[in-house]
Amino acid sequence: MIRSPHIVSTRRLNSRKFNELQQSGWRFTAHDFIRKAIRIPVDIRPSSVHKNVVLTSSTGAKAFLQMIKQLQLDIDNYVVYCISPGTKEYVLASGLTIKSTAPHASALADEILLAVEAKEVTHIRGNLSRPELSEKLTRAGVVVQEVMTYRTELTPIVINLPYEAIIFFSPSAINSFLSRNDLQQVPCFCIGQTTADYAKQKGYKHTYIPDAPSEEILLKTIVTYYTKNPLYAKE
Repeated sequence: MIRSPHIVSTRRLNSRKFNELQQSGWRFTAHDFIRKAIRIPVDIRPSSVHKNVVLTSSTGAKAFLQMIKQLQLDIDNYVVYCISPGTKEYVLASGLTIKSTAPHASALADEILLAVEAKEVTHIRGNLSRPELSEKLTRAGVVVQEVMTYRTELTPIVINLPYEAIIFFSPSAINSFLSRNDLQQVPCFCIGQTTADYAKQKGYKHTYIPDAPSEEILLKTIVTYYTKNPLYAKE
């Protein structure tokens, strides 16, 4: 048994593990520090969408499926390069064909560069998507069509109560949080490597990531951290 810390989450939590922790006395302040809205461009032409499609978020995957329906595209005409496992799971459930996956954007760009047939790609992105993938592909001579299909709005609040850990699910959430709150050197738990790397860039020194990018496993990582921390051992 451990003494429960106060943890700030920059996204509302809804996993079974979260409910278990709350019931056992763990303290959370959870707020959606970003909000996403899908908006398919009205001027996009069906013929302009390349066969090779890059999806770097589950929101992007949802937007592409909406675009397929809106433009009456044939889903079988496209192959997908996507982030794994979160986006991959959503893509598989949708019926799209996955050509290759990678754990983060830079590695996904490397996978695309290995595919000799992927000379032109359509990247389904948001307004705050990070540029690393497109820049890496463009430098290597791949034609990248960027289609902005969703917008991310920052929705920060001030956290007044002292807290002992923070959870980030995206670089955008980090920017949103720090726009209203000072950086504090508390353990920083991130959904994946890209988010953890960005947290370090912004000044967080102690970052941790789960073995797989899921809320359930992330919370288990937090429990393991505090179980091993003698400062939180119950007397």
